[in-house]
Parts: sequence; C-alpha cells; structure tokens
Amino acid sequence: MARLAWIFVLYLPWTALAAPGFDYIWITPDPPGKTHKNIQEMGIKWVTFQQLRQASDWPEPQVVVANNIRALQMLEELPNACAANKLKTADRAARFYYSDLPQTLFPGLKLYTLKNSGLAHHLTGIKELQGRISVVDALAFVSEKQFGLVGGRRYGDQLDPLLTKTQWQFQIWRRTAADMGAGMVDMLLRGRISALIEHPNSAHHYARELGKENELQGFDLQETPNSSMGYIICSKTPQGLALKQHFDGLLQQVSRQQTYLDTHLAWMPTLDQQAYIDLYNEVYGTRFTLVEVSAQAD
Repeated sequence: MARLAWIFVLYLPWTALAAPGFDYIWITPDPPGKTHKNIQEMGIKWVTFQQLRQASDWPEPQVVVANNIRALQMLEELPNACAANKLKTADRAARFYYSDLPQTLFPGLKLYTLKNSGLAHHLTGIKELQGRISVVDALAFVSEKQFGLVGGRRYGDQLDPLLTKTQWQFQIWRRTAADMGAGMVDMLLRGRISALIEHPNSAHHYARELGKENELQGFDLQETPNSSMGYIICSKTPQGLALKQHFDGLLQQVSRQQTYLDTHLAWMPTLDQQAYIDLYNEVYGTRFTLVEVSAQAD
C-alpha cells in the first residue's frame, strides 16, 4: 500500500499541490498527533476517513492539512479535491458537492461556560423562566471579546446570521490558530473568555485532556438542532461529482459496520450511548443496539 503524503499548507497555489500519480486530494483539518498543549487531537475525522479509504480500491490520495478558510478556497481552486467533516449550509451547498450521508455524526452544538460563573447563573435563570436559551442571551451578557468562536467555522443557518451581526462583534473573539478547538476550550477554562459554542464530545474531550472536565457547564441553544453532521464536500466539477459519488458508496457500506459506530462512540464516553445509537441508526439506516455494542466491547 502506498504511503500517504502529508502536506501542511495555508496559502499555496494549486499548481504547487498537483503531484503526479495522485487521482484526488483530500483536505483535512487534523494534523496527525498532538495539538494545543500536547492534547491528543480529535482524531475521529481522520480515523473515519481511513476506514473509508481502506474500503476503496482507488489510488491513495494526496493529503493536505488546511484550516477551514483555506480548505474552502482550495475546493474552488482544485478540480479534484474533497474536504472532511463540513457542516451543510445553504451557501456551501450551492458551491460544492455534498456526500449524501455524513462522514461524522455528533451531538448538537451547545454553549459552554464555566460552572458557577456569572454567565452560568444568568443563563440558568433564563432557562428556568423561559424554558429555553438563545445565543443572544449570552452575547448580551458578556463583555468585550469574551464570546469565543473558531475562525472560518460555520455554526449553522440559524446561528451564523446572529453571530455575524454588527452589534455583537464587540463581544466576539475569533481564534484562527491551528489548534482552534483545543485552544478555545483552554481559553474558557483559564477564564480568558466567558463562553464558546462546541460539540459536547469535543468540549469534554479537550477539557478532560486538560484535567478540568468537571468545570464545564453546557447549555442547549434554541438555534441549534439536536445533532450535527459533518459531510464530505467536493469540488463542483465533473471530477468532484465522481468523487462525491464514490464516497456516497463507501459511506453506505462502511457506516453499516460495527467498527464505524465504535469509532464514534470512542469519542463520547461521557454521553448517553443509547441516545447516540438511536441517532446513529436513524441517520445511517442501521439497527445497532446497546447490547450489541456492550458485548463487542467486552
């Protein structure tokens, strides 16, 4: 099996990436190994891609590590590229080909703050009175640059219009470093920001790696669905369409395997496994049970 070629890029012309012998380019946000403060990277995006790749008879791809902003630029510059784990939004759907099934399936985004913080008490009071919380409730409470967002990331069709409003830019801090996810959680735990929006599995993984998982408090937001799906997106070209169709077939096949479910569950040890398995079955059309999963683990 050919060795994968790892290339780290931020802003390079596509001609610099075109290497003979590679039929397509795979763009991933995950560098291998460790990230911020030697934290183990959230490797589910890379592991699930490896499972798809191993089921494929296509040549090995050229792998490029790029942040969210650069990844989308490359998809528009390159005729034969796909990117990992992207949220589906209306504007992206018009620009790229999306896989029919998601590559990854996460619990829905939550708003996180520190337990016993002023913001946590404020939001708890609103939830008790109104039964739900809006992201605006947090934005209106925090002070300058205290609401953390990952630069170049999309948070969904309901949240994005609110988060880009001029009136809230004073409160928002956008982190664009390579260690965006882990670094943002670390900023929250050290009190440098007051709130962030993240997937529960990611937030708890990074906080656990930092030894402070029990300091987080999460809140459901009325603007976010109960699940978040990370799709494979490909260049909107004939080659990109062929790649999209290829990955559609692989996802149909591999998502029905126990190992693909196990890969997702491995990153969510603190969450309700039965609720997640039910969600997985609904999205992928499978019939896994908690008994099967527990027996496999034993």
